[in-house]
Amino acid sequence: MMKYALAFFLVITLSACNHEEAENKVADEQIAARVNALIISHADVTNYKTAKNMPQATDEQVIEELIATELLRQAAEDSKLLERDDIRYQLRLQKSEFMARAFMRNKFSQMTFTEDELRAEYELGGDDKSKVEYKARHILVKTPDEARAIIDALRAGGDFMSLAKERSTGPSSKNGGDLGWFQAANMVPEFSTALQSMTAGDISVNPVQTKFGWHIIKLEDIREPAKPDFENVRGQIQQSLLNKAINDYMEDLRQNADVDIRK
Repeated sequence: MMKYALAFFLVITLSACNHEEAENKVADEQIAARVNALIISHADVTNYKTAKNMPQATDEQVIEELIATELLRQAAEDSKLLERDDIRYQLRLQKSEFMARAFMRNKFSQMTFTEDELRAEYELGGDDKSKVEYKARHILVKTPDEARAIIDALRAGGDFMSLAKERSTGPSSKNGGDLGWFQAANMVPEFSTALQSMTAGDISVNPVQTKFGWHIIKLEDIREPAKPDFENVRGQIQQSLLNKAINDYMEDLRQNADVDIRK
């Protein structure tokens, strides 16, 4: 038994809407099949292969799929399915989405960028502060008074690692509070904000409160990841510029449209 890969939601534009119109529009030698009053042409078969990305499919396979889909479409119309509000909405939605995707592909698929534009975008990528990495230690305690007492001890010459091992309640206490290398985004916001205001070698002047408790932070070092070779990221840069072009275009459409959002 033939198994059909039925495209229930694919809008297929066939050659004609009824038998009489089809006879006038499609030469007899171009007819691949007829399903009641509707004709499927050889052009439909070719277009279907392209639309579904099925270059290896035989014409016979595609014709059977198109026949099956058309039989179901006709059955759906006879069943008055199109009178349902939800079905009409789905059809309108799919048409809108299909047209939007087709328009964007047509507008942007061939967009290219000069070498200067690519190089400029590459240089901008080096200013991404989110990729900066920090090496830090911390001492975590339950109250602000405990934290301030530890800060006083550090100011008096206390050793950060020793105090972390003795006083910290965090899991890194056994390693002297060592957190290793990390990006600021990997920490809770309050910790990250405090860290980014410090320079290498600093110990936080005031205790930092997070949902885990109160922290005393020691920032040991800062580094920026090595910049990747331009040729290795050329494709990513092109995609970044394309995304910017699309966003700019959408913003321009929005600015020039009469959009009224009501709450």
